[in-house]
Amino acid sequence: MTAKLVVRRSAVRMWLVALGSVPLVVLGLDVVGRRRITDALRGLLFRPDDTQLLEPRDVVWAVVMLAVGVGLAVWSLKELLFPTVLLRADRDGVRLKLGGPFRPPVHLSWDEVDDVGADVLDDEGTRQPILWIRPMNPGSLPADPWGARWVDQKTLGIFASDWELPPDRVASQMVDIAVASARASREDA
Repeated sequence: MTAKLVVRRSAVRMWLVALGSVPLVVLGLDVVGRRRITDALRGLLFRPDDTQLLEPRDVVWAVVMLAVGVGLAVWSLKELLFPTVLLRADRDGVRLKLGGPFRPPVHLSWDEVDDVGADVLDDEGTRQPILWIRPMNPGSLPADPWGARWVDQKTLGIFASDWELPPDRVASQMVDIAVASARASREDA
């Protein structure tokens, strides 16, 4: 029996995001700077008498690529070094990161949770694994949650595609923790 459950983003996915940001940074720096890579590519793709010049809008796009690449690299490396806890379940209840960045997690005691489970949600043609929670009082959770969606009026589906643990295992462990918490509080009374 697990006394505490902590769920973070998958380190592999964060590492892939960091690697994916490298081409954006390199190409952005190249266009803004000396243009060695872009000049070599231009020489390969076009005839010497039909050269293509970089326009101001190309530099603007390069700055945008550079900013996005640096932002993704910083965020993914931050998540690798100091991962954000997306879900924490213990004897006191469950804490969910639903408010967005720089906001504290939402806390629900086990008395406030009606049911929990895992499913797959069709999100505009993409099948997304979710952990669903049915709170006793849906008004206690944000109306527009971060990283989640209200599946119906009483059920919140939390997207779990980038979690380190599969949502069905998380749901099973949460149920075990809730049952153990109920038993412990019954024994304490």
